Amino acid sequence: MFEQEMSYFMKNQDELVNRYPSKVLVLIGESIVGVFDNYLTAYTETSKVHKPGTFMLQLAVPGKSAYTVTISSIAYV
Repeated sequence: MFEQEMSYFMKNQDELVNRYPSKVLVLIGESIVGVFDNYLTAYTETSKVHKPGTFMLQLAVPGKSAYTVTISSIAYV
């Protein structure tokens, strides 16, 4: 799910970060259909026009941390 959107973001990350620094991008395919200041507004406003699950939200920040998640299986007590 969202392979095309993620691929587009990764290929164009530098340009998108320069153009929309720290903004939340709404991607459908290889198109940016919205730019917002935060995730809540991005989701709420985009959901008025596009069905949830048909668009991806992506924060325009530099580096791999923009599109990776680290999950630890170590339980701290």
